Amino acid sequence: MSDWNLASKRNSLDVARLSKLLKVYDYSTKRSKETDEAFRNYATNLLTKLKNDLTGIMEIAYREKDDIKQNIKRLRDDVDVAMGDIKITDFWKFPESADSLDKIIKSDLRIISNAEGSKNLASTLYSQLLNSQAVEVERKLQEIKKMVNDLRVANIDRRELIKAR
Repeated sequence: MSDWNLASKRNSLDVARLSKLLKVYDYSTKRSKETDEAFRNYATNLLTKLKNDLTGIMEIAYREKDDIKQNIKRLRDDVDVAMGDIKITDFWKFPESADSLDKIIKSDLRIISNAEGSKNLASTLYSQLLNSQAVEVERKLQEIKKMVNDLRVANIDRRELIKAR
């Protein structure tokens, strides 16, 4: 049994979820480059949507003369850095040991989960602000920031695994 088959069997639920999202999730020798590209494209698309929602929130803050404008600007900058990090983590040679592949699967899942969570939270916040609902904006922005930072840490871990060939 190949190391990828062993790793995917041990992490079958995570691999199934990522396969459903990315359409291809297979770090075997033949499909690893395609999987890496699909992963990076999906993650950057989520972050682009997050940034768009943050831009909408910032526009509302400008109209309302709210003090959160600077926090939103910094958060948008953090999202830009995270997108840049993901884009430059170009395909190298993926480790072939099952243990390293397990760690890559977990990192991929952390990155996607944090990107989806932050995007969903920002979409909800934007919708609530548009509908003039009472919202704790600062607390929600802090939650989004934490998810973006967790995503960046997971991407750094992933990059180190890929480079450690």
